[in-house]
Amino acid sequence: LEYQLKEFERYCQNLLQQLQILENEGYTSRNVLQGRISDLQKEFARECVRFQKCLPIYARRQEIIQSIRSHQVIIVIGETGSGKSTQLVQYLYDAGFTNNGRIIACTQPRKVAAVTLADHVSTEMCCSRGTIVAHRVSTSSKIKKETKIVYLTDHSLLNECIKDQQFS
Repeated sequence: LEYQLKEFERYCQNLLQQLQILENEGYTSRNVLQGRISDLQKEFARECVRFQKCLPIYARRQEIIQSIRSHQVIIVIGETGSGKSTQLVQYLYDAGFTNNGRIIACTQPRKVAAVTLADHVSTEMCCSRGTIVAHRVSTSSKIKKETKIVYLTDHSLLNECIKDQQFS
C-alpha cells in the first residue's frame, strides 16, 4: 500500500503542476479552458478509482513506463487480476504512447476476453467502445480512426502480421 500511496502522491503533484500551468497560460478562450479543466477532472476521477482498486500494478506504474521507454522489449509478469490487461494499456495511453498515430494492442487468447476487456476499459476511460478503445476478433472489428487501444485475439494479431509486416 505504501507504493500505491507514493504513486498517487506523484500523480497529485503532477496534477498541481498542470493546474499551475493552466493558471499561468492566460487562456483567451473560456471554452478551451473549460475543456482542459473537464479533461483534468475526468483524469483525476480515473486516478482516484485506480488508487481505490489498489491493484498491484498501480504501485509500479512509473517503473514500468520508464522501462518501456528505455527498452525495446519488456516482460511484465503478474498474477491474474493484477491489472496487466486493463490498467497497463491505460497507463501507456496516459503517458503518450499513442501519439504520432501509434496504437496500443493488447492480445487475449479468446474472443470473449478481448471484447469484454474492450468494454471494461472503455467504461473506465469514460468513452464508448469503438472510439478510443476497440476490439478486433476474427471478422468483427470495431476499430475507427480515433482508436488508440485495441484488444484483439492472438490469432487476429498474427493475421495482421501476415497482412502488414510493418504494422503501418
